[in-house]
Amino acid sequence: MKTSHFNSWFNRVEELLLVHQLDPAVDEDACILRSECSCALGLYNLRTYKALLPYQCPLHPYTPLLGRINAVYEATILATLSPAVLKTMLQPEWNADLRGLCQSFFNIRHQPLISTIARKISSSFYWNTSLDDIYSIEDGSSWFSLAVEVISQTPDVHATDIDRRTALIVLIHDAAFLWFYHPLQMGSRRYNIGKPLISMHRTLEAWLDAMRQVGVDLNDYGRREMELFRQIDLNIIRIGGWLDALRLIGITYGPRPEDWRIHIDEPTDGFAGEFWELIEDKPLPIPGAWIDE
Repeated sequence: MKTSHFNSWFNRVEELLLVHQLDPAVDEDACILRSECSCALGLYNLRTYKALLPYQCPLHPYTPLLGRINAVYEATILATLSPAVLKTMLQPEWNADLRGLCQSFFNIRHQPLISTIARKISSSFYWNTSLDDIYSIEDGSSWFSLAVEVISQTPDVHATDIDRRTALIVLIHDAAFLWFYHPLQMGSRRYNIGKPLISMHRTLEAWLDAMRQVGVDLNDYGRREMELFRQIDLNIIRIGGWLDALRLIGITYGPRPEDWRIHIDEPTDGFAGEFWELIEDKPLPIPGAWIDE
């Protein structure tokens, strides 16, 4: 089904909801007890989300920040989430004190908000560059703008999650994960490292460009990231059976985004020595001759 068919269908549903919308009755006692945000539908589009909000989460304005942060976190993992919807779900704190919101997000989820944005940057690049246009449903430019906004207000761009991964490592991990694990990549393309590496470097360059726009020194950023990276052993993604897993072994960094390179250890790299031994130009043995010691 084409994207236009999806859009027209959803727009029609939205129109019907707006026409027949009723003001939900608000129970003041329920508002006091309200702690969880139940927003789960229409997250891909702000207009659709607002149309569905009175029905799926009528007490949303009274939901504490804790519940809304949890809902946003789940949405970034399980659903296609619009940057505009993310900001709306986290209002009024987003506009009032984004720096404080970043800290609250970390305290509640034990993951920096910047890492959550990095995950969406990876997925938006994947959907928009790897497959046909019918799957291009995430707006990469909007996520880029949001990344610039969040990075500028993040207390520590090197903050790590519970797995000791920085936002940069999350970005690279998710970019590789989508290419090698997503069901749409099953088949021969799954084991072709060339195209995924190109996409991963484009994703990385976009992330570094966002860093540079807010004044982050990319040399210093890369140096600190490598210090933290050496403290973990990161298997990017298992790609099946005896092939074991891809490993991120290092990052070359520099003052410009295009200076950076991702270095990956492929499972078959261990056989490189044996391969070159087999094809070395050695004298061919004569059948029945003595073997030289």
